[in-house]
Amino acid sequence: MKTRFNEIYWKNFNGCYRLCDMDTDHLLNILKMFKSKPNVVMNMLIQDIENSPDCSAFSPFGVDHSNIVKQSLQTVTSMSTEEISMFALKSPLGIAIKHELISRGVNVENYLSMIDVPEKL
Repeated sequence: MKTRFNEIYWKNFNGCYRLCDMDTDHLLNILKMFKSKPNVVMNMLIQDIENSPDCSAFSPFGVDHSNIVKQSLQTVTSMSTEEISMFALKSPLGIAIKHELISRGVNVENYLSMIDVPEKL
């Protein structure tokens, strides 16, 4: 099941944005959110799972779409704050944001090391 974290562009309620077109501050804020606000990341994942177009209801052999969604939601909501943050930072989206920032001369690892540990859910 795909989520926005499988992509290499930023997707929010206003649409999709190429990372190269976004301001450096915005990209840094996204990484900061990934690391310090796992509750927001979890909510994004839940929205993506519930609205996933990649998970169709096609079931020629009795495979139930609702069970896939239910299992995915169970998995996501069972993750710890550290696991959620790590998932987001190591996702294709997180990696693409890091590469874009590095291409702009940002020391991403140093920036991330200055961010406090994730807040508890």
